[in-house]
Amino acid sequence: MGGGNTKSMLALWKEWQLDQHLKKAYEHGVVLSGISAGANCWFDECITDSIPGLLTPLKCLGFLTGSCCPHYDSEEKRKPSYQALIQNNHISNGIAIDDHAAVHYINGELVKAVRANDVGKAYLLSKGVDQIQEKQLEIFSLEI
Repeated sequence: MGGGNTKSMLALWKEWQLDQHLKKAYEHGVVLSGISAGANCWFDECITDSIPGLLTPLKCLGFLTGSCCPHYDSEEKRKPSYQALIQNNHISNGIAIDDHAAVHYINGELVKAVRANDVGKAYLLSKGVDQIQEKQLEIFSLEI
């Protein structure tokens, strides 16, 4: 799936019952992928800019546990907004993905992170006592 407006995309999928067909496909081993909104949608929740000017949490399809934040490195307000939402219990712990990076899950488990041409990183974020715990994942480079 490509990028776009996560909130609108999910609303249409649910109205047309596409979410149910995607869930069946996932349960039968079909590879699901996406960038931006197309990555967000698979998680329990995400941070989205679907409302212009705001970064807000959004409930998603829930195929993958936790939350997702794409564009972690390229949009100035993403990182502090995502961290604040986690720290203030407005969104669950999750994964942050830079542009040019991807994360690979199999059966709901994170297997690895990859990036194109040595650009991009991915992180696991969790709420700490006083601050967010950000763990950079080992990442494998793909030469494209």
